[in-house]
Amino acid sequence: MLRRLPSFAFLVPFTWIALYVNFCSGALVRVTNSGLGCPDWPLCHGNATPPMAGHAVIEFSNRILAALGIFLSSALFGRV
Repeated sequence: MLRRLPSFAFLVPFTWIALYVNFCSGALVRVTNSGLGCPDWPLCHGNATPPMAGHAVIEFSNRILAALGIFLSSALFGRV
């Protein structure tokens, strides 16, 4: 008979991958000096979406990945 995993076990690999990708994108932001690609927060150059140009896209994608990591971590915390 198969043993059923706890409900939070399903979220663990997705959370780990999201946090790892966020870590790597943060390193990319640092290496490319894209930290000021979006000078204001939470918007980017006063808009909800960044201008489709180098540093702004890198910085904004890091923000999106961080939000995904926060969401998954919160969901995981709520399941424990």
